[in-house]
Amino acid sequence: MLESYHGRTIAAVEAYRVRGERFFPAVPSHPILRVIREIVPIAQLRERFDNAEARSARAAAQGTVARLGDVLLLTFDGDEDG
Repeated sequence: MLESYHGRTIAAVEAYRVRGERFFPAVPSHPILRVIREIVPIAQLRERFDNAEARSARAAAQGTVARLGDVLLLTFDGDEDG
């Protein structure tokens, strides 16, 4: 197969380097938001929202409610500088 496409076998170290450059070339141009993941009883949601708001005025949250009344809560803390 390699020969029919004029390919060649390379060492594992070289393959990892090439793959890394091909699929992971980007780096963030700005600070990444801090993400807090937690399972919260629905009764404690207001407290968690208040805590997030106290940490950052630009905080955002996303939640998924389970049948048992727990919430998978993702809180994204915004950067005040930009």
